[in-house]
Amino acid sequence: MGIQCELRQRSERPGVLQLPAEVFQIDLPGGTFSTDLVPLTISYEFTTLASLQALIQYNSQTFTVSSNIRLALLDRSGTGFFFVYNDQRDVTSVTPDTILGRSFIVKYTRLFDF
Repeated sequence: MGIQCELRQRSERPGVLQLPAEVFQIDLPGGTFSTDLVPLTISYEFTTLASLQALIQYNSQTFTVSSNIRLALLDRSGTGFFFVYNDQRDVTSVTPDTILGRSFIVKYTRLFDF
């Protein structure tokens, strides 16, 4: 069984803020557990070819906070540079704010017309 709730805000400016929350109660023959997922999504378009997107998510089952931040600089639709930062942290009281993983990725994509 799961429960989903979402808060979405869109302004006159080209930005979106989403705060959905998902609560899952899982019943298995071996036991019962629950998990909460709380992702925060933020998007902002500077122009039609430049945008910034961020996803920050809390997972109560693994006690982690994950973030993914992406800057897209395109020269036309689907073609251009993407700069991506990923981070995952342990937020338990035993090991508060321990970095579990971190990466910075630069990607170039090219859309070919046939």
